[in-house]
Amino acid sequence: MALLDLLELGQLFLSWRLYVGLAVTVALGVAAFSFVPLDAPGWVAWVVCVPIGLVGIILSFVWQVSSDSSK
Repeated sequence: MALLDLLELGQLFLSWRLYVGLAVTVALGVAAFSFVPLDAPGWVAWVVCVPIGLVGIILSFVWQVSSDSSK
């Protein structure tokens, strides 16, 4: 049973939906980072980019899992 669970986890990382979601997340993070002024403190960029990254990663996994469960 544990081996099958590992295979399912491996299939999760081989899906194109996960990579598309991560690419969109990176693009949005870079775009948000580029709008932060250069004279702003360093923590401002973290406050802007980290929530975008976390939400994007979670939504990528949810998109992939929901797609797999509908098959």
